Amino acid sequence: MFSYNEYKNIIKLVESNLPIMDFANIDEKTDKYCVIRHDIEFSLDRAYKLAKIEQQLGISSTYTVQLRNNTYNALSDKNLILIHKIEQLGHKIGLHICPDLLSSKSKIIEEIHKEINIFQNYCGFKIDRFAFHRPNLRPELLSWYLKIPELINCNGKNYFHYFTTRPDKLNVTYLSDSNHQWKSGHPINLDFNKTKKLQINTHPFSWTEKGFESYGNFLSLIKERNNEMLHDMSSENKAFPKELLIQ
Repeated sequence: MFSYNEYKNIIKLVESNLPIMDFANIDEKTDKYCVIRHDIEFSLDRAYKLAKIEQQLGISSTYTVQLRNNTYNALSDKNLILIHKIEQLGHKIGLHICPDLLSSKSKIIEEIHKEINIFQNYCGFKIDRFAFHRPNLRPELLSWYLKIPELINCNGKNYFHYFTTRPDKLNVTYLSDSNHQWKSGHPINLDFNKTKKLQINTHPFSWTEKGFESYGNFLSLIKERNNEMLHDMSSENKAFPKELLIQ
């Protein structure tokens, strides 16, 4: 589960049935496609590893980054370098906006503009897309199909089908590995005779060389991030006890 080999197999299967396209190249007339998006939570390092695999497979996708995240600083020197490396591999970078504290549509639009302006000023390249973090907690974020001039909403109507009761036929099939689970079905099990429009959303922290179930994955991630924090503390402070570093 959730190994890089599994991910490669998913991409190869999808690519043999649907053209993998960028959000920007799809409109209401596009009748067959797959768009791939990655919402980055917990680890830009794991996102970069996945981005390199996709580049080796000859595809490009979208990586959305949280500007306000309790577990990583997108604007640190190290993470900005990783974001640049992902973009230089041919992928698109977007904003992963967390609207939890925003009360209205106008406030959300204002915050999206504000965060994108800050983000692209640090990145030095244009950010033209966004996706909501945990929209299941506020379904209106999806039902709005929010339109903002010159920005792509990755859950816009051309790439996503919002419903409260699942219809017999979906305009767009949406599959996500949220919480380390393919709750709406695994891409490997898709019926491509019926699936012509597809969005796959993965979370790079879930994917590793070996592949783990959820508990084991979090253990491996905690070890990675703890090691990273210790080395950062050591590089910032000469008094840091070197024996605390994990080899």
